[in-house]
Amino acid sequence: MKAWVIAAALCLLPSLVAAEPAAPMASGTPPVAAQGASTVASPPPTAGVAKPPKPPKPKLICEETKALGSLMTSQVCATQAQWDARRRNDTAEIDRMRDTASSNATGGP
Repeated sequence: MKAWVIAAALCLLPSLVAAEPAAPMASGTPPVAAQGASTVASPPPTAGVAKPPKPPKPKLICEETKALGSLMTSQVCATQAQWDARRRNDTAEIDRMRDTASSNATGGP
């Protein structure tokens, strides 16, 4: 285990030595890049820019449900949007079954 840590440190050592310092030197002059090395422009500082606030987590609404023919209840939790979508899907499915049943009873559409 120690050998792996030492080997990893030795592999990373050249990249750490070649890296430029993050802040300018105390004299106020910017650091000088190594000869033959390319410099990469750093992005402008974002000190005055505030991150946008995170949207609030949707509130979970829990309902007790009982399966048909069972005495056991279970708790189902979902957001209001999920409950609305479930009710829309259930209503659409009931309408589809009603239309299918009525078209079979009359002999077709």
